This record gives sequence, C-alpha cells and structure tokens, in this order.
Amino acid sequence: MLRLVRLDGVRLVTVTGPAGVGKTRFAVEVVIELSDGVGAVLLDEATSRDAADRRDAVVIATSGSRLGAPGERTYLLRPLAESPAVELFRRRADAASPGFDAAYGEIAALCRRLGRLPLAIELVAARGPEGLREPSETTWTLQAAIAWSYGRLKEREKVALTALSVDTAAEVDPADLAELIRLGLVTPTGPGVEIHSAIREFVASV
Repeated sequence: MLRLVRLDGVRLVTVTGPAGVGKTRFAVEVVIELSDGVGAVLLDEATSRDAADRRDAVVIATSGSRLGAPGERTYLLRPLAESPAVELFRRRADAASPGFDAAYGEIAALCRRLGRLPLAIELVAARGPEGLREPSETTWTLQAAIAWSYGRLKEREKVALTALSVDTAAEVDPADLAELIRLGLVTPTGPGVEIHSAIREFVASV
C-alpha cells in the first residue's frame, strides 16, 4: 500500500472490501505512516466527487467498491487469516472476561462463522465466552453479529446508542456510553465518538 504512493507516485488509493473488514482503521494507519514527508488525507466512505475535490493532496479513500476516479488504484482488504482472527478474539474476550480460555479450534470455528471480519469478531468477543455458546451450525453475517450484540443491551443502553447514531455529540449517561464503548458498538475518537456505518444503519432500522 505504501509503495503505491511512495514509489509508484499514485495520488488516489481506494481501500475496498466488505463492511466490517477494517477499511477505516487500516486507512488511518496508512495516512499516519504517510504523514512523514507526504501530505495525505483520508476520505472515509468516499465518492468519486469527494476524490475529485482533493486533487491538491494524496488521497487515501475507503469504499465498498472502486470509485472510478481518474488515476485511481485500489487496495483490496480481505478478512483476517485464521491465526490473527483467533488472536483478536482471544485478546478482546480476555479484556471483557479476564482469564477467558477456550480451545484454539473452538475459537477458530466461531471466527470462521463470523467471516473472520474484525468488527463482527470484536462485537461477539466483547461478550466473553457467551458467543461460544451459540449453535455451532450458525453462520453469522455482520448484520447478524450486530443484531446479536444489540439484542443483549439494556433498554437504556439501546436508547443511548440510538441517540448517538443520530448525533455522535448527543448527551447520554456516561455509564451507558462507557458500556457501549466496552462492547465495541461505539468507538472513542479524541474528545468524541464515532459509530460504524453498519451499526448506524442497523440501529436506524429497528
């Protein structure tokens, strides 16, 4: 990815991939890496018009598919391989339930059912061993993982998440906000928070 900009001189790289694969997080890391000597900007969930408006800088964009803008190169971000997926689940589950322990194969099977998508893995792992008790034949979409996590919220936490999905600056109870952050439904960003578009879309539909 860095080679496209530093060596090949590409001015627009679009990070593509399925929802929940970590496009935004990856793009942010790339922009930080490029900040030393290259003026790069991040356009999250970009359109071709967004890219055209930033011809003054190197653009790292995220999108579900190619933008179709002149000079664009794409970088496909794929779901995690098995070992990193298991490690992510273990780390997240242990943070939620200190001392969490499960067999590698059991976690690997669950991650496979979750499509090895980082967001889905983090949402389920945030409940500790609870996700491992779900029927082993179930294959979860990202939306199903979000629904599973949402369905286990207390009513006041659902209200807080709904408010934040409409306006991330909305005032909510600090305890509810802390719980939403712990569960991975809301991500802190400096003084504020952000919500993944897939989570926002789900909340708007319920």
